[in-house]
Amino acid sequence: MLKIKHNRKNSIIIFSIIIVVIFSIIFWTVSIIRKIDEENYLKNRDEVVSLCSELFDGDKVVLDKTSEEDLDNCEERLSKFGEDDEANALRNEVENAMMYLTWMDSINEFVDINDIVLESIKQEDVDLLKGEIEKLAEQYQKLAEERLKYLQDNLNAMNDAKNAVAGLFKSSDLKDVKSGVKRKDYENAKGKVDKLKQEELKKSFEEPLKRVFEYVEKEEKIERERAEAARKAAEERRKKIAASWHRLNISPYYINQVSEKYLNGCEAASLLMAMKYKGYIRGTSFKTFADEMPRSDNPNEGFFSDMKTLEPKEVGAHWIAPAPLAAYGRSRGGNVIDVTGWSLDRLDEEVKNGNPVVIYLTWSFKDPGKKVNGVPTNLHVVVLSGYNSYTGDQEFYDPWPSLGKNPSLSKARTQKLYKASGYRAVVIR
Repeated sequence: MLKIKHNRKNSIIIFSIIIVVIFSIIFWTVSIIRKIDEENYLKNRDEVVSLCSELFDGDKVVLDKTSEEDLDNCEERLSKFGEDDEANALRNEVENAMMYLTWMDSINEFVDINDIVLESIKQEDVDLLKGEIEKLAEQYQKLAEERLKYLQDNLNAMNDAKNAVAGLFKSSDLKDVKSGVKRKDYENAKGKVDKLKQEELKKSFEEPLKRVFEYVEKEEKIERERAEAARKAAEERRKKIAASWHRLNISPYYINQVSEKYLNGCEAASLLMAMKYKGYIRGTSFKTFADEMPRSDNPNEGFFSDMKTLEPKEVGAHWIAPAPLAAYGRSRGGNVIDVTGWSLDRLDEEVKNGNPVVIYLTWSFKDPGKKVNGVPTNLHVVVLSGYNSYTGDQEFYDPWPSLGKNPSLSKARTQKLYKASGYRAVVIR
């Protein structure tokens, strides 16, 4: 009996050992399998991460060659790695890329296969796309803005061209060209149209622009003809004016009273110039002629006040009236006649007949100053030496050459000053 108990005890020990061995083998086997599975997991993950990483550049921006199908495939394979940080980080980049490509798909609705922006695009389409950019990952926002700018620039160019062409016409049907359109307007509109990439839109402007071009050509032809007619008319008028002058060449006998230092010697200078022109006393000097002129406190009898200076100014004009001036000229052998009161037309007739006229006007042809004893304080005497029978212009030799020695004046202005100075004049025949 004791022997039997011993055998049972040994059997239990042996059985226990066998159980331990079996479980050890099982545990070892499970560990091995787990290790193999983990290695396979990491290998598979690394392969998927490597494969999906090839869809992006160094800035984590999806490559142009990447399709949405590629991204979908990567997203599906990466999702199998659960909470793996590396896989999840890449998965997030895939999702960012998918959002960008989806946005780009929206952009591509407005371009054709040649990347030409469609004419149908509207500003509200661009604005809507712009509002979606902020939802994109940062690395895609600049790319999206550049792409959107391409659309906006094309839209602006199309609108500019449309507006430029429409501005050439009276109405939106682009039939009747606005009056006054110039070549620069046509060229501006055509330049905008020529820059368009939208061939169909460019083609739609061909006929309207042709109408504008024809209009401009016609208007320019009319303008050239009008300008030529105006040029011919101006040339004819110039010739007529030139042929209508009646002039006396007083220039060889011109006297400058300022350089002669006779600041109030205009009557003497004008009379001597006119007399020498007519052939009288050509050997007489101005100084002698001026100094020998009779003086008097009464200008109706001789030269009043100082001939050489402007002082005293309070006495009014320093002058000599036409009657004593003509008498002095006759005393020097000239045929000098007081023609005070004659009309300007009658004086012109004298000039036409070759007779210079000493005429009383104002200094520099300015408006008459205040009058002293009925005579303007700025009284001035010049030689009427020419007139134009077509324009009526008057021409003079002025001994005080503030406006040049041989100025001209309109007949109306001459008439006004002649009247203000009392219609005073003398003729040398």
